[in-house]
Amino acid sequence: SKALAGDDKNAAASAAERLAASLGALGIDGTALKASTDLSAKRKAFEPVSNALVGMVKAIGADRVGNVYVVHCPMAFDYEGANWLSPAPAILNPYFGDEMLTCGTVTANLSFDPEQVIKRSGKDSGAQHEHKH
Repeated sequence: SKALAGDDKNAAASAAERLAASLGALGIDGTALKASTDLSAKRKAFEPVSNALVGMVKAIGADRVGNVYVVHCPMAFDYEGANWLSPAPAILNPYFGDEMLTCGTVTANLSFDPEQVIKRSGKDSGAQHEHKH
């Protein structure tokens, strides 16, 4: 997520390689994520992995993974929208990177600590959907 948000092709490839190795043990297919060679394809392959991980964290409980938030970008994939997990309640959009880095909203706090408070980064990052041209 972080490498995709940073538009870093090499870091994304390295992270996908490491993540794919762990995904198999979780019963999640990371083949497409690992095999994709450009950022656009990697972002598309990241979505089903993210969905599977969101579902898994909800099923097993956040107390098994630590503090985690579900973030949603309504504009991803031609307005179909897409989710990802974040260790902090901050918006760093892996589906758009620098093009729309803060597009998204924290939609769920899956943190094991019920006292965790969702804080927005920036002025109102949950409402930002600006395109950079």
